[in-house]
Amino acid sequence: MTHNKRGMALKRLQRFDESLASYDRAIALKPDSPDVYNNRGNALTELKRLDDGVVQLRLGYSAQAQLCRGSLQPRLGKASRRPFARRVVRS
Repeated sequence: MTHNKRGMALKRLQRFDESLASYDRAIALKPDSPDVYNNRGNALTELKRLDDGVVQLRLGYSAQAQLCRGSLQPRLGKASRRPFARRVVRS
């Protein structure tokens, strides 16, 4: 996570290109870290690269969802093995 923290410090100094390079290194080391994707997305939006920023933020959201499902799996048992099973709610 050192590269993520370095990227955050560089972003605060408005050195966005350097912060992106640090986030890239962090992602290469740990590609399932949602915080890095979110931070990278925020840096991209600061550079007015909104489309790229949105992609990174979505990747961060997706990584966070994967982590949540993974941590709940052992507690939920077999029912949780069907990802995003649809349930019909009737009123």
